[in-house]
Amino acid sequence: MRGRCLRRSPRAATGAVLVTAAVLVLGCGTAATEADGPEPTPTAMAPAPREDTVTDDTATDPPPPPDDAGTTDDGAADADDGAAGPNDDAEALEDPADAPDPRPLPDDFDVEVESLAAGLDPLTFAGAPPGDERIFLLTQDGQVLLLVDGEVLSRPFLDLRDEVVVGTEQGLLGLAFHPEDPDRFVVHYSARPDGDTRVVQYRADPNDPDRADPGSARDILTLEQPHHWHNGGMVAFDREGLLWLGLGDGGPGEDPAGRGQDPTDLLGSLVRIDPDPDGDEPYAVPADNPFANGDAGAPEVWAYGLRNPWRFWLDPVDDTVTIGDVGQYRYEEIDVLGVDEAGANLGWAVREGPDCFGADTCDEDGLVDPVVTYAHDGQACAVVAGPVYRGRALPELWGHHLYTDVCAGWLRTFLLDDGELADEGDLTDRTGTLRSPVSLGVDGDGEVLVATGTGEVLRLVPAG
Repeated sequence: MRGRCLRRSPRAATGAVLVTAAVLVLGCGTAATEADGPEPTPTAMAPAPREDTVTDDTATDPPPPPDDAGTTDDGAADADDGAAGPNDDAEALEDPADAPDPRPLPDDFDVEVESLAAGLDPLTFAGAPPGDERIFLLTQDGQVLLLVDGEVLSRPFLDLRDEVVVGTEQGLLGLAFHPEDPDRFVVHYSARPDGDTRVVQYRADPNDPDRADPGSARDILTLEQPHHWHNGGMVAFDREGLLWLGLGDGGPGEDPAGRGQDPTDLLGSLVRIDPDPDGDEPYAVPADNPFANGDAGAPEVWAYGLRNPWRFWLDPVDDTVTIGDVGQYRYEEIDVLGVDEAGANLGWAVREGPDCFGADTCDEDGLVDPVVTYAHDGQACAVVAGPVYRGRALPELWGHHLYTDVCAGWLRTFLLDDGELADEGDLTDRTGTLRSPVSLGVDGDGEVLVATGTGEVLRLVPAG
């Protein structure tokens, strides 16, 4: 069965480009010179340009990344990793009776990173369903690999390289496993030939759990993309089996089409659908979606006002949605919504982070304020939202949100108390600067993973 295909206006012609990790996640801090032309995107080797800077990126092949481990460049895909579903089932990893009370990190809290695998193709995500000892790795070029007992299996779990477009912010972007049936999973990728969004369901091979069954493919949703920027990427299931999808505004820079503030357009929004409809439709719309009747917005839209939600996370313990929205010239932001805040307007392109965008004043009525913002200083360029920690190895970290930046490579945390910031931390002096951390994820035990554009998988562990 073909998935529902949502058509858009005629696409602009774009040239193929060799992508780097920063370019991929972002469209970070760049200005478009023409509304219908390619949006310049810097390589990750350079700091993000300031708001008064325009960089030219019409060339097809930027220089390859240097071997110096101190650089932040890396050809990672825009990935979504749509989280392999573990974030949605964190409650399966904790016993509410003995769950620790979240509290600020103590001064003596210590953590380090261990390398689980290296030398791989550029990654876009690493994660696993709860209880699974394997780790699923996404490559930008379209492979789902398996890391088992410290070794990456030579045969891919799923090979979509003939289906996936690789370029700018395109590739294999997301993976999510169904919470009640982990043999069933969904991928999100940029589809050949034009890079349109495609969300497809597969099942594991009943005769080989380390292989997907290519013949089980069922299209859920196809969406025409106007450009090869700001494609979002992450997919995730919630506890009820509803499927969430993060979509950017489609580019180019500055959202000239106004998609961010248009809830009738799926681009620039967080989408929530039911992939198990009654009847022949590829998906259904949950009755409690804010625009389910279609009167004031697209029925699939759960929240809007987003530029490029590269990563978002669902936390069933606190019933929150954490969204990392990649900024344009000046700011990155993280938004945290309660699951009862459907229909939220997160502000783009009225605002970028805490400030009005492109104006001294703006109408901020009805806009949801970000919880965390930071400026494009110190080479910061693209926020990567991570999970709320629900593992057991680092109990002091319980309930803290983690996040990083693709170019800056630091690793930071924050803790909320009734929606207000109660603590902020920086773990970089313990972990060291991460090189091109394109995604954070969790393994089957809820421990935090880092996937990098250099093809390495890291895990946070107690120091020593």
